[in-house]
Amino acid sequence: MGRRIPDHAGIESPLPTAEVFVGKDELNLAEFPICAIADRLRADQKALVFEDKITDVGRGEIVTRQLTITAADPHGFPTAADDEVIVGLVQLSKMSNFESREVFFTRRELVELLGWRDEGKSYDRLEKSFNRWMGVTLYYKNAWWSKKEQCWVNEKFHILENVTLYDRNKPREKRGGLNPRTHLSSFTWNKVIFQSFEAGNLKSLDFDFLKTLDSAIAKRLYRFLDKRFFFNKRQEFDLKELCREHIGLSRTYDASNLKRALRPAILELEKRGFLTVMPEHERLGRVCKGKWRIVFQKARQTKRFAKSKRSAEIPVKAPAKRHLAQLKPNEDTVRNFWESLSHAERKRHEAEALAQASPIEIGVINRGGPFAAVMKKEAFDAYALKRMQRRPR
Repeated sequence: MGRRIPDHAGIESPLPTAEVFVGKDELNLAEFPICAIADRLRADQKALVFEDKITDVGRGEIVTRQLTITAADPHGFPTAADDEVIVGLVQLSKMSNFESREVFFTRRELVELLGWRDEGKSYDRLEKSFNRWMGVTLYYKNAWWSKKEQCWVNEKFHILENVTLYDRNKPREKRGGLNPRTHLSSFTWNKVIFQSFEAGNLKSLDFDFLKTLDSAIAKRLYRFLDKRFFFNKRQEFDLKELCREHIGLSRTYDASNLKRALRPAILELEKRGFLTVMPEHERLGRVCKGKWRIVFQKARQTKRFAKSKRSAEIPVKAPAKRHLAQLKPNEDTVRNFWESLSHAERKRHEAEALAQASPIEIGVINRGGPFAAVMKKEAFDAYALKRMQRRPR
């Protein structure tokens, strides 16, 4: 084990390896969404509201927690991509050990940290995101946890107080000689959230893992559950409350639509080893008409990808193929199997492979997109390995 250094909370932690970035997440930001999960909202929508009811042990009563978000009209509400920017800014502060509210950085540094392409679109995207956040106001009612006071409090604030983006084509005027920060951009946290940082109201976050998740819903669900799993590795929620108040799915969705929207994210987190695989009748239970419970169990180990989130090198693990989970996929074996078939045989075997896939997998494949291709490859690889097992040696 490497040299140990104290982290912000005063607890000794091993120095992170070069392969894994040990990030941080502010606990209040992990509890309720501070953005819209959808890319677009109704033009007449003036606020986002999230609320739930919890038992406040200190007060000995049930408390309603509520977060209201308003945004400036020219720039609109922040979306899931803008939420990633805030998480990235927390990592920049973590790199400087949360020493100051004002953090200096380069736009390229932030783009690379977020895993975005180093191109003009990314820099435009970054500027639009900062514009949105400067126009956003958060109103917490009994919903902001003050670690210092050890209770839920009311807070109203802008998450960022100031942003200065350095334009390479228009250098800042130097004042008083050489300044090493002359060509750096900067942002300043609002004092409310920075005080939460200083109080240690933070949790560890596998930021590299978060970036590789494919869907915005999976990312939001991962951050929320990763916080809740600290208390108990098995968590149970009311389906509507979880989806609407903690993930940010539409309030117009009924239980069927909520389940449909959540399934791909659950499947992704299962396949990545964050959630234990469960059959749907165990995952979801009907309490009464229109009311469902949903259960999550944390898996023992998270699967990490060395490449991008669109990498096809996902281990074989699906409910219908559990006996293959212990096998190490052999790319040469799989490739040789498919290459040995005629065109007609290949089509027949592909159809058989899809017929053996689970309904959830078929649903993801039929919807298309990058994750559909990954899912189809997994189904074909699992089928090929299964067929090769049957061949005489």
